[in-house]
Amino acid sequence: MSASDFQMLLTQLHDLILEERALAKANNVKALVAVVARKEVLLERIDKMSVDKESMGEELQELARKVRFENRRNAYLVWSALNAIRSTMEFFQKQLSPAAYGGAGRRITAPAEGLIISGRV
Repeated sequence: MSASDFQMLLTQLHDLILEERALAKANNVKALVAVVARKEVLLERIDKMSVDKESMGEELQELARKVRFENRRNAYLVWSALNAIRSTMEFFQKQLSPAAYGGAGRRITAPAEGLIISGRV
């Protein structure tokens, strides 16, 4: 593929990343899953291409930096949302779990565990 094909794919990826962020902010999970699937297919196509940095012009390199930056922003957004979910689940787990006491008579709070929090889905 040529550099123009690569630029077209990067532009499509950039657009998908921006759409992904908007859907994540709107909490539209169904549409977000569809966009992530399209993004994965596009990333596979890009991964199969062999374009070296020297053959990319400055404009294409800037687009690649922008895509990387925006994708990292989305990763931080997802990471923050996951931490908020974990925190909320821990709060409710503490509210629901019965009181337990250790040998010294102090109350023990067990860590919140579950399939989602532990990653064993």
